[in-house]
Amino acid sequence: MRDQMRQRSATVREASTLWLGRCMFGALLVAAWLIGSQSASVLGVPSVAQAAPAPQEGGKLYQQYCVSCHTIGGGRLVGPDLKGVTERRSHEWLVRFITDPERMRQDDPIAIANLKEFGIPMPRLGLTEQQVTALLAYFKTAQAAPTGMPAQYIPTLVLSLVAVIALTLIGLIAGTKKVDGGMT
Repeated sequence: MRDQMRQRSATVREASTLWLGRCMFGALLVAAWLIGSQSASVLGVPSVAQAAPAPQEGGKLYQQYCVSCHTIGGGRLVGPDLKGVTERRSHEWLVRFITDPERMRQDDPIAIANLKEFGIPMPRLGLTEQQVTALLAYFKTAQAAPTGMPAQYIPTLVLSLVAVIALTLIGLIAGTKKVDGGMT
């Protein structure tokens, strides 16, 4: 009788473990799909039907590459405020600096002064000339960019939190065991 109960208990545990594993896999798959589909829009992947105009594309690039170190009209952060940068610097200088800041810091007095003032060198972003042109078009048209978390990241953050909560609940439910009365 005890052997039958142990065997039945083991079978129930195996079935519930298999079910739980499938549920967790499904939840992770759905979360990955949702986050991945949101990431495509966050990264500014253009639709096949229509490419974004240069200032709009530049705004997406600014949010992706620049907002963590620069503001537009919000004051200095890690790097200088970019409000009016297209009026203070020539188009050619900006293209050269954004494309290859390391080379500019070797002999350009403005780039060297910026490094001394801010203390942290701008990294090479790996942007194409088209992307740099779009960024500069955005800088010309941008008023004041938000200094907080960009709104485009909020859906991804919410989905991530929901996934973490769901996985935590699944783990808590799966982690509770019923103690067999007197069996070892």
